Amino acid sequence: MCNRLDTPNNPLPHDNYLTEALEIAHQLQEREPRFTLELNQQLVQGKPNRVLRARYDEQPIILKYYGDHWNVPGPERKNSELFYLEHCASTGVVPHIVRGDLERLLLMEEIPGITLKVFYEQHSGHKDWALLVQKLSFEIGQAYARLAALPLTDELRCAFEKQFGSGQNLETTVENLLSQAERLCDTVETCFKVERDTISFIRSKLPLILRQPRLLHKYDLNQTNTIIYRGHFQAFIDFEQCYICTEFMLLGGVLDAVDFLDWSALKLGYEAAAGKRLSTSDLEVIVAMAHYKNWLRVIGNWENGLFHAKRVEKLKARFHRAGSYLERV
Repeated sequence: MCNRLDTPNNPLPHDNYLTEALEIAHQLQEREPRFTLELNQQLVQGKPNRVLRARYDEQPIILKYYGDHWNVPGPERKNSELFYLEHCASTGVVPHIVRGDLERLLLMEEIPGITLKVFYEQHSGHKDWALLVQKLSFEIGQAYARLAALPLTDELRCAFEKQFGSGQNLETTVENLLSQAERLCDTVETCFKVERDTISFIRSKLPLILRQPRLLHKYDLNQTNTIIYRGHFQAFIDFEQCYICTEFMLLGGVLDAVDFLDWSALKLGYEAAAGKRLSTSDLEVIVAMAHYKNWLRVIGNWENGLFHAKRVEKLKARFHRAGSYLERV
């Protein structure tokens, strides 16, 4: 048993998730001599997950514990992330798995660096901030191109659909979501009356989207899931919410979450690594898929009773921001 992992200078959020994570980690440490918990535990904690620093064969690793959340069992979310990390290991832009055979745990390499969010907080006032953002955006675009260049085989696609998608293919998944979005607009029309037009816009682009090869990508593309080290992109993390998509659906998700990054520089980095240019019509489809990604978020909030005025305002703002890129196309 290790010493207590929290001190006045190193607080941990005490809750049931952390208690469960520490108990399982201590049990693993007692039976596995190659595994040792670290005392320094200053890490960003997810909502249903807890991450702990450790060592495995003396190498720094992360132990990630998956709690149950939004009616999705922790082991299912853990297996989704494991599936993604194994599939994308060759890209070099995701953590390597150390142990994947534990029910609610993944042991993976610790990626050195800070999150994009922290990088922004530390450097946004720098006199060369605009150049830093352009450089980072270009590198992140290159990294996304590496992920987009890794299509799913039919065997892997079927396995993922069966294990995590209730056996539904992409066509059925997209249609179900758009139908839900239409019903939501009818139910709370005053909230999304204007945004309903985006649904027909998405439908108009589906024939092209559904002809593209299938990829696997993550749901959550926020600033805390991109790691920066010494001013350069290092890796993406946190892949528990994966879904089957296509290249332009992936890029739509990126555009939806671009925040303070420079989309033009990111697009240039993507094009440089992919060896192709994105046309004007391509960019229109990407904007449509950014809307689709936001509807995915809207439906999730709706189903889980998270609608309130401030959240609805933020969701509507994302539709507006994505739509504004059409004016630049």
